[in-house]
Amino acid sequence: MPHRQSFKSNVLHAIISNFSVAVVSAMATLVIPKLVGVEQYGYWQLFVFYSSYVLLIQFGVSGGANLRYAGLERSEIAARAVGLQALFLVAFAALVSVLFLWLAPSLASSPERVGVIRLTALVGLAINVRHFVLMQMQSASDFKAYSRVAIGDRVLFASVLTALLLLGVRDFVWFAWVEIFAKVLSLLVAVILTRDILSVDFREWKLAFRELLKNVYVGSKLSLASTSNMLILGVSRFLIDRVFGVAVFGAISLTLNVTTLFMVFVNAVGLVLFPALRRLGADRLPGLYGAIRIPLSSSLLVVLAFSFPIAHLINLWLPQFEIGTQYIPLLLPIIVFESRMGLLVNQYLKTLRRENLLLGVNLAALAVSVCLSFVTVYLLEDLHLAVVSIVVVLGLRAIVAEVALVRILGISLPSVMWVEIGLVGCAILMHSTLDGVVATGAFVVLLLGYFAFFRRPIVANSMELFRVLRRTK
Repeated sequence: MPHRQSFKSNVLHAIISNFSVAVVSAMATLVIPKLVGVEQYGYWQLFVFYSSYVLLIQFGVSGGANLRYAGLERSEIAARAVGLQALFLVAFAALVSVLFLWLAPSLASSPERVGVIRLTALVGLAINVRHFVLMQMQSASDFKAYSRVAIGDRVLFASVLTALLLLGVRDFVWFAWVEIFAKVLSLLVAVILTRDILSVDFREWKLAFRELLKNVYVGSKLSLASTSNMLILGVSRFLIDRVFGVAVFGAISLTLNVTTLFMVFVNAVGLVLFPALRRLGADRLPGLYGAIRIPLSSSLLVVLAFSFPIAHLINLWLPQFEIGTQYIPLLLPIIVFESRMGLLVNQYLKTLRRENLLLGVNLAALAVSVCLSFVTVYLLEDLHLAVVSIVVVLGLRAIVAEVALVRILGISLPSVMWVEIGLVGCAILMHSTLDGVVATGAFVVLLLGYFAFFRRPIVANSMELFRVLRRTK
């Protein structure tokens, strides 16, 4: 049964699934902290934070499989003994989970933190296997099935969580169990939808093991790049938890969650862009770069104009989290750099198989992040400087990576990039020194000037992108 879908259909399915994720994330971001309080929300965010690193134990298996199998037909992917690879991963992930369940008391200083580690160990087993299966869907460009799993997972989580909140449950442990339940059930659905790919023939165990090693070899660099990318923020968050406590950690996490909501739809397009780029000729990649980049950046800059109103509304709704939400105008510029990095730079470097470059840039950014976080959080204990340093590091990382990419593509660096960096810098500076209303007004004036001056390349590249998407199948 054919599952190959058009690019436009893939984008639509990815956006729908990510919209469901955004709705549930908005609920988790805005409703849970309103009801549970600062400390319980802090422990909930600690669980979410730890859970984001559980894919480390794969050593890049899922990413390597996606890099090697992307664009293949389902039967061709199944011929790589993917089902047996999944069973090997289940066994290893289960072993690691048991190890952390046993070690948890020696790794944490309080019963709540022991509980967080043990719950993370349990959800890690489901997340790892589920991720592997979902990556096979991506490789086969079956984004319809992918969206079903993603939507079902989040709808189930939201439904059960809502019921618990209505019943008066306020303990983060119950929320974590709901997340585990949703991940396990969505894993089962994913396995059913990919049963043709995951067919198992135990006689092929040698082939499965060889494929697994190849996937680790290919995916380990991408995994290291992804991990170092996460640690750029993770180091700061870890130190904030250690220095300022779980309540402040929760407040800062809330602010970062707000910025993440704006990146959901950009990430949706990124999910389907990589397989599409793999099917394009190398000669078409440089021309498509400008068509994607300029409309994307100009759209994201508009979001920054709403940073103060967003922060003000959230402060009214969650006044007890003001220690974190006051930094929304400073952290929202992250979306300009991270969205461009995730949708454009990462996808191009993966398509061009330049994982080493991506890894090098991320490791350099991580080194800078560790130094700045240690100084601002551990030595100075200054949250404001810590927040600004996060944006600075992510901005530098995006600039260096994009400069390297345009050199590889053999095209000139867009002059508009430096103007965009200046606008982001002005936004941070104005929100740090001026009243929120005044800063917003001044930034809107600058933004109007930007669109007036660069209206021709923005319109021309937007039209080119539209034409490309119409032709892409």
